[in-house]
Amino acid sequence: MWKRLALGGLVCLLAGCGSVLQDDGEVALKQGRLDDAARQVQAAIAQDPGNLQLHELAAEIFTRRGERYYSQREMIAAAKEFETATHYDPMYAPAYDYLGMIAFWNHNWQGAIDYGNRATELEGRLDPPYVQQAKQELEKVKNGGLAPLSRSQSAKSGEAAGNSH
Repeated sequence: MWKRLALGGLVCLLAGCGSVLQDDGEVALKQGRLDDAARQVQAAIAQDPGNLQLHELAAEIFTRRGERYYSQREMIAAAKEFETATHYDPMYAPAYDYLGMIAFWNHNWQGAIDYGNRATELEGRLDPPYVQQAKQELEKVKNGGLAPLSRSQSAKSGEAAGNSH
């Protein structure tokens, strides 16, 4: 074990710890070990905080972790992961898209619109269906019209919105 640690330390000295940790994080991501990937990339960023490639990798990792929670309908945990992703890379559109879908699920129509618009601006695409539906629901609320969708209806609409990631 000591030989392995010494070898790891030597590799860090020769190649730079940040790149070794980045490589380990990428391998863990490819293997689906998202928690390991997150630890590796955070350690790499601590060694090389200005490395934009590491920040992009972190955004991808945390978004993938968020997707896992989102698919299990653990929206608070999912939102935390997506917010972490946008902290690391404010230009990472998929995280904003998921934050928009979570806002929609919570009947936060303006949040769904804002996050969805941010994602579409970054990706250069049209508004997804959940943004269009959120605009309609917000208009109803502003006009004192019909009650907003029930949670089960909004979940179905969010699923129908599709997940392009």
